[in-house]
Amino acid sequence: MGIFVDNHDNPRFLNLWGNLKQLKGATAFSMIYRGIPIFYYGDEQGFNGATDPYCREPLWTKMNKDS
Repeated sequence: MGIFVDNHDNPRFLNLWGNLKQLKGATAFSMIYRGIPIFYYGDEQGFNGATDPYCREPLWTKMNKDS
């Protein structure tokens, strides 16, 4: 069973909730809960895309090296 916070079919977590601390908590939960943690690219960069296709932001043009 895969456990994920964000995926390519839905608005990103930060778009819905807008709280980076909650995203970090949800990500930590997905790592320690039973199942296989799945991470969607851009979460580590703080991407907050809305509905499709905006939830698929390009990583390399917006990459923050300090994130």
